[in-house]
Amino acid sequence: MAVKPFKLALAGISAIGLAALAACGDAPSDSNGDDNAEGSFSACMVTDSGGIDDKSFNESAWAGMEAASAENSAIKVEYKESSNTDDYDPNLQSLVDKGCDFIVGVGGLMSANVTNAALANTGVGFAIVDGTPSDADGAPVETDNVYSIQFDTAQSAFLAGYIAAAQTETGTVATWGGMQIPPVTIFMDGFARGIEQHNTDKGTDVELLGWDVEAQTGTFL
Repeated sequence: MAVKPFKLALAGISAIGLAALAACGDAPSDSNGDDNAEGSFSACMVTDSGGIDDKSFNESAWAGMEAASAENSAIKVEYKESSNTDDYDPNLQSLVDKGCDFIVGVGGLMSANVTNAALANTGVGFAIVDGTPSDADGAPVETDNVYSIQFDTAQSAFLAGYIAAAQTETGTVATWGGMQIPPVTIFMDGFARGIEQHNTDKGTDVELLGWDVEAQTGTFL
């Protein structure tokens, strides 16, 4: 697997808020050959629902991949668009069958699908945006060819929790999540920790409703 294009493919995404991924082997030359030229590197992506122009992760990830391709013409990029969760597996398999060197699955809901594809295709590099390698039940899975591109949203949520604790007039604040999945609960963890820190710093006793960090239980839509 080629070092330079693999790094550039993710470095382009990194520039807009994701992360870089490394690989092994010799880098192909930066040439203007055709898509099937020897030494080219195929970086592919499967979108979540919402479309390639969703003003969110799909669009940002694709913009990063296009930027990487513009910087190094040896990197060839393409994507498969998912309309719903039923499209994840066939889209991933389609890109594997096309011979993609590196496949990005956009969205934490695709974590198990990407993990399964990676386990079945160990010679291909994979990445999950906003998720981690896991099985269908959300349990962690050890893989050597999946890179987790996840944001430390607990940090910003910590600040929000601290401010909420400082602003409350009732001594009680609340939170809830959209789904009980790691990309959501890390927000809630950070929010709770911010409230705890305010209580420690200011001697307050602000109560949080909707999330218990220790039990990892709470309110979800």
